[in-house]
Amino acid sequence: MKRLKVGVVGAGVMGTYHLRNYAQNLNVELIGLADVDEEKAKHRAAEFGIPAFCDYRELLGKVDAISIASISSTHGEIGEFFLSAGVHCLIEKPLALTPSDCARLGVAAEKGKAKLLVGHIERFNPAFLKLEEFLQAEGGVSALHFERFSPASSRICDASVVEDLMVHDIDLALALMGDNPRSINAGKLPVNGKASADYVRAHVRFAGGELATLTASRIGDTKARVLKVICQDIAYELDFSAQSLKRISKGETENIEIVKANQLQSEQEHFISCVQNDLAVRIPLAEAVRALEVVWSIEKQLKEEA
Repeated sequence: MKRLKVGVVGAGVMGTYHLRNYAQNLNVELIGLADVDEEKAKHRAAEFGIPAFCDYRELLGKVDAISIASISSTHGEIGEFFLSAGVHCLIEKPLALTPSDCARLGVAAEKGKAKLLVGHIERFNPAFLKLEEFLQAEGGVSALHFERFSPASSRICDASVVEDLMVHDIDLALALMGDNPRSINAGKLPVNGKASADYVRAHVRFAGGELATLTASRIGDTKARVLKVICQDIAYELDFSAQSLKRISKGETENIEIVKANQLQSEQEHFISCVQNDLAVRIPLAEAVRALEVVWSIEKQLKEEA
């Protein structure tokens, strides 16, 4: 099969991860890197022996597909440009920061007949995939408890803690429940006696009464990415960073065997396969928008609280 010509927009941390994994993929010909910081783009591109561009538009006509790992506020503009021209796009989460940008991406993808995969990378976590298998056999879920803590990062300059971190777990909760929320209640949590916009908890209730509790923080040095799932007679504990899963039944804990994997590599391979074989993507636009609608509902409540 012909190798897919792929480019990357964004020379930051995530863009570098995309470059590194594409460079190791035998089904890909890595074409170039674009970033508004010309010196940074040249330095990073030289590591992979590819051309650097300071204008992403220069990649048009050279690539079949693109990974967009630029700052979140640019996703709508850049994605629209490539999708409308028929270039398949893997866009890092969050897909976009406004409903209008999400809409323009949908119109562009339809116009260009291009694939659009949203980079909710935890969907490719092997521990999460194994959890999905168990839950399909177990039946109903009563409650989900997510915690996602990460130290503040200077590279995240245009996304809130909800858009940056909690969006992962919102997407996962919706995927597991397979339903739209019935109610959403959110608030800031205190740090040194004062509510912080970087420490947020949300309670998302579903039609059957199931509850997802999501906590996200960019305060301090703590790093955690965990999920507890409560079913009728069984519970599960998942550590996303360790790619580990435990099954708890009648007071006994069983460590489930997980074949660990490079999640970004799995995501890229899925994207490439969808493009080359004209397959439906695992996280389509509609699901990414549904997660963002919950994000925007939470953000609205946090602003009203302020």
